[in-house]
Amino acid sequence: MRTLILTTLTALTLTASAQVRWKYIAMRSGVLVLSGACDATAEVLRINYAQYKSVHKNANDQFCNPAISWTNKWRNGDPEQGDAFFLSSNALVWTTDKYHMMRAARNVTMIAAICNTDSG
Repeated sequence: MRTLILTTLTALTLTASAQVRWKYIAMRSGVLVLSGACDATAEVLRINYAQYKSVHKNANDQFCNPAISWTNKWRNGDPEQGDAFFLSSNALVWTTDKYHMMRAARNVTMIAAICNTDSG
């Protein structure tokens, strides 16, 4: 983890303008750490939901447990009946379960950290 943070800070420093703006670099690094946290949460949900549930005892299984949350995108949980709502099985799948929501958050934060430009 330290190596990742140091590599990220180094890369951001090299891409910064001649006058280093540490506050800006720290903000971007923080967004990248958030991206990593979203990715880690998604992977724990996918690989070891029991561990996730032991920490988050009040987690809604219908939304968080990938073994059953995949049915949220289908009408009455049945793929034969089609989408639960418009585009719920493709473009809006991130709204149907926590795994896909964490993946979408990871992507959005990564893009925000990389594409955001310094306004100062």
